[in-house]
Amino acid sequence: MSVCRAQPLSVEGVDPEGVYRVQVDDEAARLVAPRVTRTIQALLSKQIPGTLKFLDLLIVGDDDRFVERTIRISRLAAEETAAARAAIRAAIPPRTGRVT
Repeated sequence: MSVCRAQPLSVEGVDPEGVYRVQVDDEAARLVAPRVTRTIQALLSKQIPGTLKFLDLLIVGDDDRFVERTIRISRLAAEETAAARAAIRAAIPPRTGRVT
């Protein structure tokens, strides 16, 4: 992928129950759980069911020029998924109701 600055990347068609290992170039791999959202069509119409399942990634490049990034995405084995989901949830700061 060729990126300049920070670019969002959505990878659709993933298993919503899975957890994925994402590695960009030689950076440390990170664990990512898929996001599941309702489609615009489903939100506007109560008769149309529909969800999007995707990995929501941010790929960072140089500030002044495009650079090539290699992105590796692999699904964790089923036996690793529960522990990975717990680690992802533990890394999310608790909601306090206050804006900081």
